[in-house]
Amino acid sequence: MNIGDVMIVASIIAGLVAIPFTASRIFNEYKPIGTSVIEMEDVSDIPGKLTKHLSSEKFEQRFQTPFGELIVRVKSSEMYQELLRPDMRVIVSETPGTTEWKLITKEYTLNIIRMDSEIRETFRSPSGYLEKVKVMGNVSESIMGDTERVKNEYQEATELLYEKIEEIERLTREYMSLPGSSTVKITYVNCTGDWVEITNEGDITVSLIGWKLNDTMGSTSSYSFPDGFRLRPNGKVRVFRESGTDTETEIYNSGITLNNDPDESVILINQYGKIVSKRYCDEY
Repeated sequence: MNIGDVMIVASIIAGLVAIPFTASRIFNEYKPIGTSVIEMEDVSDIPGKLTKHLSSEKFEQRFQTPFGELIVRVKSSEMYQELLRPDMRVIVSETPGTTEWKLITKEYTLNIIRMDSEIRETFRSPSGYLEKVKVMGNVSESIMGDTERVKNEYQEATELLYEKIEEIERLTREYMSLPGSSTVKITYVNCTGDWVEITNEGDITVSLIGWKLNDTMGSTSSYSFPDGFRLRPNGKVRVFRESGTDTETEIYNSGITLNNDPDESVILINQYGKIVSKRYCDEY
């Protein structure tokens, strides 16, 4: 791949940061699954096979897992995830303003589409058809066929979809890392001045939304990065305990209190709770 293609792919991935991958569940039940992926870490606890496709149009990874084939496809402003088995397909796709969840089995199909002001559920089986529409808080429902059986099958399909969405989320966490996760590291810990330096050693801008910085000794403290904070390629940011005005390279009022002890350490945790970097005091 030439450097032009690399830059285009980087732009595609960086653009996905603007997509709201974490949103409220449908009818307070669902949550979309979205994980922008550009790095793969070796997974030893679950055997699997990895296939990658990377071009200027899209980024794709496929994993053969014990639970089926996991597919993640990223295109400009679009995220697609699928868990594929001989007896079932579960699909989660997301674009700005629209999220779609789909369950397809030999017995029935369930399709849920969430848009800015509307949520539409459609269920089909040999027993009949059910549709639920929620617009501005108002819910309408229509059923055709064997009403009682359709309702029971719909409930079964909904519970199965919940279960498989959680399975996709778990497999995504186990098999993949976030864009640049392996390139963002703690590069200096000043325990006398209560500040920590973090560096993005990669060539792609990384969003730190949902990431945390924790100390590990005594009365521990935790700092969450502000919404919208990004670390540019080869960029550094220092996180201070003291008061001040935040900039792209300096963050203040973190509340992180470090002990003047060589055994004190700081850990950097991504939005899925995975430790991506740890460093002990450089200065104490």
